[in-house]
Amino acid sequence: MSSLDCNIQESIPEFFPEDTCASRLQMLLLASPAEAQAIRRLLGENYEIVVVGSIDELLPCIYQHDFSLIVLYPQTLGMTGVECVNQLKTNQFCGEIPVISVLAEHTRAEEFAVIQAGAIDCVIMPVKPVILCAKIQNHMATAERIKQLEVASCTDGLTGLNNRTQLETVLTREWFNARRGQHFISALMIDVDYFKDFNDTYGHLRGDECLKSIAEMVHRTRRRGSDFAARFGGEEFIMILPFTDSEGAAKLAQRLVQRVRQLAIQNAQQDGSPVTISIGVSTCAPHTMEFDSDKPWQLIELADKNLYKAKELGRDRFC
Repeated sequence: MSSLDCNIQESIPEFFPEDTCASRLQMLLLASPAEAQAIRRLLGENYEIVVVGSIDELLPCIYQHDFSLIVLYPQTLGMTGVECVNQLKTNQFCGEIPVISVLAEHTRAEEFAVIQAGAIDCVIMPVKPVILCAKIQNHMATAERIKQLEVASCTDGLTGLNNRTQLETVLTREWFNARRGQHFISALMIDVDYFKDFNDTYGHLRGDECLKSIAEMVHRTRRRGSDFAARFGGEEFIMILPFTDSEGAAKLAQRLVQRVRQLAIQNAQQDGSPVTISIGVSTCAPHTMEFDSDKPWQLIELADKNLYKAKELGRDRFC
C-alpha cells in the first residue's frame, strides 16, 4: 500500500499530447491502381482512402483501420461480385462494414445476387465516376451520422468522458485481452474529496464546473491511447490501464493527485486550500488466475476498497 507524501516536490511534466487519431472517415478500396486514382481524384481529401489489390491484402488493413465503407471492383480481383461480397460478409472482422460493388457490364445479371449477398449498393459499368462518387459520399454521410450517434451513446453528457455503459464494454474487452496477451491491467478509482460540501457551499453549477475541470485532467493524464477514462457516477471517475503494472499505476495516480491539487480550485472550507482527490489503485494479472475467479469487475472492486483506505488515511492521496 502506498500513500502520497504531500511534500514531494516532483517535477511534473506538461500535459501529455492528445491522441493523434485521424478524424476523417476511412474507406477501403479493392481496385486496380487506375480505378483507385480516378476515385481519389474525385473524392479529394474528404476521406482517408486505403487501396488494396487483392482479398489477401484485406485482413491486415482491417486490423489497422476503422473502415466506414468498402468499395470493390470484383473483375479487377479476378472474382465474381457474389464471391467477393460473400468472402467479406462471412469474415468476422469486416462482415459489418457496408460494401458497394462495381460490376462489369457483362456481369449485369449478378446485380440482384450481389445485393442478396449483403452489398448495400451495386453499380454497373460503364458508370460516370461522378455518379459513383456521389453514391460513396451518400453512404459515408450515413456512416458519419451513425458514428456520431454511437459516440453520443457512450459519452457522459457533463464531462465528455466515457460513460458507465462504455466502461463495461471496455473493461471486459481489456481484461480478456490481458488474459490472452499475458500482461498486467490496472485501474484507478478516483473520488473528489468533500464534493458534497463543495456543492452545498457554491451550488451545483460551480460543482459541475469543478467536475469538468477534474475530468479534463483525468483525460489528459492518460499515457497512451489504450488508457481509458470514464465517469463512474456522481463525483467518481475511473481509469482502466492496459499493459500497466502496479508501479506504473502508482506513478500515474501520484501524478494525477498532484495535478488536481495544482488546478487550485477553492474548496468548501475557504481556507485557501484546493479541491483534492483520493484514488484507489488496483492491478491484476488475469492470465495467472483460476478461470472461476477470472472476473473483470474484481479489478474495480479492489480499486474501490483501496479508495476507501485512501480516504481513511486522510484523503488527498492514493492507496
